[in-house]
Amino acid sequence: MSEKIKLIIDYVFISVLWILVGIVFYEIYFNDFVGHLDNALAFILLTNVTFFKVIKLHKYSWFLIALLVLGVFQIVNFNILQMTFRAVISDTNSFSVGFDYILFLLLVVYCILRRDLVKHIISVVFNGSKEEQTQQENKMIAFYYDKFDSCNAEELTVILKNFGDYPLEAQKALNKIKVERNLINIS
Repeated sequence: MSEKIKLIIDYVFISVLWILVGIVFYEIYFNDFVGHLDNALAFILLTNVTFFKVIKLHKYSWFLIALLVLGVFQIVNFNILQMTFRAVISDTNSFSVGFDYILFLLLVVYCILRRDLVKHIISVVFNGSKEEQTQQENKMIAFYYDKFDSCNAEELTVILKNFGDYPLEAQKALNKIKVERNLINIS
């Protein structure tokens, strides 16, 4: 998917959220709807996401997904419609969690349209960033290098015969040792 299409998708979803916030504030101002903290929080966070988009912060889409997730569970509230489900957690009704079907649908559609972003987020969450992966790989190469560098020539010959059985980091360390010790012919 091209960057232009991704940009259009993001602008459409941010615009839809602004329309929902606009409806809430219209109802508050003209129809005596009582606004709550979750409505104000939705406005503030949407303003931040829009600002991040305007200044071209690279990870603004992460914030947009987070905002949609918060909206799905009504931690931030983008609508005044009663098309939601609320479950009260305490007897005093001091905190309740809802489920907004409209924002859930928006979140699903956004994730389908930006599945590359969702795959990237899942990859970073479970595997770490590219820098972290590179750092971990370099640490493992150094570990195997230190381990194999202490071996004598006979031990190294046996290890090199089983070269394919070792992890990739170990193979890279062994290749470095082969070059350093001029053992290019052994494999």
